[in-house]
Amino acid sequence: MTPPVHARNRTAAGAAWLIGGKTGEGVDSAGEIFARAAARAGAHVHTFRLFPPIIKGGPTSYEVRAAGAPVEARADALDCIVALDGETAARHGAALRQGGLLLRDAGRAAAGQAEGSTTAPGNAPAPTGAVTCHVPFAALARDLGDPIMKNIVALGVSAHLLGLDVAVLRDTVRGRFADKGSRVQDQNAAAVDAGWRYAEAHLTAATDGARLPRASTAHRWLLSGNDAIALGALAAGCRLYASYPITPASDILEWMAAHLPEVGGAAVQTEDEIAALSLVIGAGYAGVRAMTATSGPGLSLMTETMGLAGMAEIPAVIVAAQRPGPSAGMPTKHEQSDLLHIVYASHGEFPRIVLTPGTLEECFTDTALAFNLAERYQCPVIVAVDQDLVLSRTTASRLPLDEVRVDRGERVGSAEAARLGAAYERYALTASGISPRAVPGQAGVRFLSSGDAHDHRGVIDVEDPAVRRAMVDKRLRKTRDVWGHAAGTAAEGDGDLLVIALGSPCGPVREALGRLRADGIAARFLRIRRLWPFPAHEVAPEVQRARRVVVVEHNATGQIATLLRAHVGGHEKVTGLRQYNGLPFRPADIAAGLRAAVDTPAEGAGLRPGAAAGD
Repeated sequence: MTPPVHARNRTAAGAAWLIGGKTGEGVDSAGEIFARAAARAGAHVHTFRLFPPIIKGGPTSYEVRAAGAPVEARADALDCIVALDGETAARHGAALRQGGLLLRDAGRAAAGQAEGSTTAPGNAPAPTGAVTCHVPFAALARDLGDPIMKNIVALGVSAHLLGLDVAVLRDTVRGRFADKGSRVQDQNAAAVDAGWRYAEAHLTAATDGARLPRASTAHRWLLSGNDAIALGALAAGCRLYASYPITPASDILEWMAAHLPEVGGAAVQTEDEIAALSLVIGAGYAGVRAMTATSGPGLSLMTETMGLAGMAEIPAVIVAAQRPGPSAGMPTKHEQSDLLHIVYASHGEFPRIVLTPGTLEECFTDTALAFNLAERYQCPVIVAVDQDLVLSRTTASRLPLDEVRVDRGERVGSAEAARLGAAYERYALTASGISPRAVPGQAGVRFLSSGDAHDHRGVIDVEDPAVRRAMVDKRLRKTRDVWGHAAGTAAEGDGDLLVIALGSPCGPVREALGRLRADGIAARFLRIRRLWPFPAHEVAPEVQRARRVVVVEHNATGQIATLLRAHVGGHEKVTGLRQYNGLPFRPADIAAGLRAAVDTPAEGAGLRPGAAAGD
């Protein structure tokens, strides 16, 4: 269902570049430098990484898409591949567009191999239609004193071929090695210049014009979703972060460990995920805003403890960064197959709220909002994200700090505490289900709380059926008015084809729908912003007026579609576009799938595109 790569148009108003090699060859550092330099030179940037899940290492790559307008997805095809090893071309070459550049280390080619040829002895054959250039990356770096700098030489070559300002690149390299001293900075800056000069002397005719844009010189941040989540938590007043390292959420722990102490907070690496959520619940019990982050296996371990937060009505914020499972699954790949687990996992019934950001800015605002909702509704709030969203880096001109408000919910103040005294009821039966909240040790009130079944005072009661029913009903009605504080969906465009998605697929969906509009195919895009409670009151009218509904998601069983059918209906209209190969959608994948959906009779089991070309 994906069109052949060579039939695709070149990346619009920009270029897509990839560097690949073995772990330890500086692939990630080179990719990050190239992305930052492109952003500083005025481009809008989106990145994507592939890296091995094993400690001993393996093949790794860093992809940078730079364009003249904001981008939220991988490019359909690559304009330039830098292959620091022989395997990179084999793994990614099929994604190279017709006439694209494949840069190989000349040291891997046989003596006398002509530059610009399409094959390289000792390596995988070059992709058909590629312009292959054998560049002495390692030799040029060795001449400067250290062959390890071949990745930086490759940056200089790439900058010349793709039109990246060499002065900006040189400054970015110096900044990257600022903590290494002036000698290392000078060496690496010289490596950039060596690569640039080599390309200027030998490779000027090798490119057919793919160039990095210079859209603006305005300042932009280059942030990952994990960065934005951490910043949102900090802005909301989070002062305790506890977690056990797990991909793809570990970056949040590192960020919090570096920055929370600066504002009087603490980050704790615990012995496991059970302990992490227990610390968060303990902090929430004491009135401190706290958060943890994990992925599928860790969320499974947290499930019992999450029930404690539900029963004792304690606020807790959990970031669930999805990756493929089950078990350890594919730790460094992408998927959205934990959605039903996030929504339903528990023993017993208790309210929870699940937020589903789909952009960098929403990672920031939704995380900040999660703390308000957790305290207002005194329940766990889960920020459900996915690997592509949290690890990809994207440019942003600003984060919406002005949208952050701190709402501590129904707290018992000092005067009210003095008035209530021993009459205070931690779990008072209110019309809203939300009981005014004191914290242990608060002057003037007697505080009782329990993770066992209890009555309105907090006294354990595991015998009285009427008390049991009253307390269950109380808890379950707490989130009835959540839509007054958090809209469930966001819609854009119009047409009788309705496309539904959440999380990172929203970026490529939006780009794909732009292509369909250009071809005269009108569609409406509905993004699920709050997955639970499911926003049936917002989704149902959209489904009713649509002729066809396509749910785009990264799992095999159609988990979003399952919730849609259960809470809204429209079974005969709903089909799915699903990808579960560990890789995120490209816009072309979705455009092709939606075109097929328009032409396919309803009641299909689901459209499953194959892996994107080159993966």
